[in-house]
Amino acid sequence: MKGNQTIGNLTLYGQTIQPDELRFKDGFTFIAYFFFPHTIQKLFGIAPKEITGSHLDLTLLPQTKKFDLQEQLLNSGSLEESLVFIEKFILKLSTQPFQDNDRIVFAIQELKKTNGLISLVDLQKDLSITERSFQRLFDTNIGISPNLYRRICQFQFAFQQVNQSNF
Repeated sequence: MKGNQTIGNLTLYGQTIQPDELRFKDGFTFIAYFFFPHTIQKLFGIAPKEITGSHLDLTLLPQTKKFDLQEQLLNSGSLEESLVFIEKFILKLSTQPFQDNDRIVFAIQELKKTNGLISLVDLQKDLSITERSFQRLFDTNIGISPNLYRRICQFQFAFQQVNQSNF
């Protein structure tokens, strides 16, 4: 459950900006896969900004129905078998033709490589685009602003440092 809302067996969550809580009933197995936001369009045909701060029932998507993923997962005999079904499903989705936006891939790689410490103005200049185009690039492909994405990268790096006692 999310709040007072019951969530289906297969759910795709968008970027969450505000803290959130999920509650599970007994006998529940939770499997999570984390995707870069720009891959959501390629894999599921959904603009990331459509699910930012929200979620989508994956059983409603034609590719999930075609693969009969929910039924396979509900009838699997083990966690390992479930993981194999999910991996096959994701691999099948990844073979769909789609043209990645080279600019967003470059921007994300630079932000991750520098742990979010690169100047956004410098990154925008490296891409040779205006500030407004830079904003639109992130809004369309990531679902959040470049500054928020940069702060998330900084937080993730800091979190890793604390977990590894590297501070």
